[in-house]
Amino acid sequence: MPTEKMSVRAIIHKHTDGRLSARPEYYSGRGVNRGDLGPNHIKMVYDGIVAELGNDAAEEFIKMLEELKDMSATGFLNSLYRLETADFKFDAKKFNLSGDGIAYNDDVTAFCTVAEVMMGRRDPDIEEMSSRQLVAEFLFSIGRTPTQRKSKSKSGMLNFNGYYTVDGIAPYKP
Repeated sequence: MPTEKMSVRAIIHKHTDGRLSARPEYYSGRGVNRGDLGPNHIKMVYDGIVAELGNDAAEEFIKMLEELKDMSATGFLNSLYRLETADFKFDAKKFNLSGDGIAYNDDVTAFCTVAEVMMGRRDPDIEEMSSRQLVAEFLFSIGRTPTQRKSKSKSGMLNFNGYYTVDGIAPYKP
């Protein structure tokens, strides 16, 4: 293992082959979108964390994923940078903060993001379901089973881990 730790930004650049931007603002306002962030993207980041930072950091990464409610690329990247700032020690109180889904580096991006969000409000139940499914698919791909949790969905649409199932989670089968 190298003596100097590689940054998350460098891990993303090195291990995703340009398939994931390291800039949260690039994806700002787009919601959960598998073209932006899918199970394969998450796996590449996970593999990079294992290779560059070790298994302990990877376990903290998995803890973070299981708690995230916003798996938009922006929410994911902001949370990943927050985990890096905490030296890869996950603390649930520091995650799922409001505003994770909006990031910007200039006024034009900020304006476009706010306009998009105001015109097309996304259903929070759908976003939560999509986020949970995304994490579950990643976890199944590395041989893990997601922690079962009952959704707090007001519509009753979601069951365990966001699946439209009556009996709980269903393994991802590619």
